Amino acid sequence: MSAMSIVCKDCNKQFKSAEEVQAHAEETYHTNFEESTEAILQLVCKTCGKVCRSETEKEMHSKRNPGHDEFEDRTGKDGAVTYDKAAGGNEG
Repeated sequence: MSAMSIVCKDCNKQFKSAEEVQAHAEETYHTNFEESTEAILQLVCKTCGKVCRSETEKEMHSKRNPGHDEFEDRTGKDGAVTYDKAAGGNEG
């Protein structure tokens, strides 16, 4: 099974592209990344349109914004990414 996301093992944040990983690494100085078969969720708040990438993020959004408790799951099955750590490349 091909990778669906890239996970920072320092903070468990998920990313969908090598570009996102690079930006995160530059911002946080984290260096421990791994491919994951776990898809990044696309849970869209029906009230404001915010996209939440995880159940935890969805719960935090609902707590911070009363009334924002209905989400549409737009998670795709074809979001595979391939990430060559040595080259820093992204294909897929």
